[in-house]
Amino acid sequence: MTCSPNATVFWLALSTLMPPSCVAATVATTPRADTRLVLVSARDPQGHVVSGLCSGGFRLFENGIEQTILKCTAQSSLVSTAIVLDASGSMEPFMDGARVAIRELVRTADPEDEFSLTLVRDNPKPEVILSSERERMLDRVDRTVSGGLTALWDAMYVAAQPLKIAEHSQRAMLVVSDGGENNSQDRPSEVLSLLRDQDIAVYAIGVHSGSSRTMAARLYDLQCLAKRTGGRYFDAYSARDLPRIMGELDIRDQYVLAYAPSDLGSDGKYHRVRVELNRTGSRSRPNLSWRSAYAAPLSR
Repeated sequence: MTCSPNATVFWLALSTLMPPSCVAATVATTPRADTRLVLVSARDPQGHVVSGLCSGGFRLFENGIEQTILKCTAQSSLVSTAIVLDASGSMEPFMDGARVAIRELVRTADPEDEFSLTLVRDNPKPEVILSSERERMLDRVDRTVSGGLTALWDAMYVAAQPLKIAEHSQRAMLVVSDGGENNSQDRPSEVLSLLRDQDIAVYAIGVHSGSSRTMAARLYDLQCLAKRTGGRYFDAYSARDLPRIMGELDIRDQYVLAYAPSDLGSDGKYHRVRVELNRTGSRSRPNLSWRSAYAAPLSR
């Protein structure tokens, strides 16, 4: 799987991204059938969410052609998150930090947020089904011990399945792993295709449990999945890094850009999307992430 340096765009038809009560607040006029949405996250170099960018802050391009942004809205959404925790043998030194980090993420979430848990094992299966109920999740995380082989891509594929019927339209997958892989049937390209089809953003924490050269190769695909799905990637060099990184995720806070493509595609092909910031007086420009392509509907 090759990895573009561009960060990634989340696209859905306007009428299906949010409940009807939210659509009117996002776009002032009657939604058009060809309206598309891009979810963009903006963070400063320290990883904090940057606010106040809707007033002329963005430029948006599709297939290299600049588009008119019909509406920009800052939103904090309820999220359905599939947690994929690597519990294979190589993760043993990091398990205490991972347990603390996941507990903090779940504890500080909105009461209506949903979570599921899948452990990376020889043969991964869901440990906790997607739910807003917290106690079973926290109990299972506390009882997790490391051991066995690593089927990372299989675990991500399994974890994505329940998100098809998630309660919330914003869907994320949090992966905590050292990127080791020695037992999967699924390939990274197959996982990426599934994540794109279901509009799931990957937030990956790459745990460094070996030499620098070895880890760069092992974590490369995780970095690509995060960039291509509009999520974020973090490096963890010690168990102490995990709780700190978890506090920087900011999965729910994003900008929603609505636009109607000037060249409406119906060819079934991927259309490239790019988001830029207009020049600002600030020396430190925010870092943007979004999903860089969507599949246009195929006309019949």
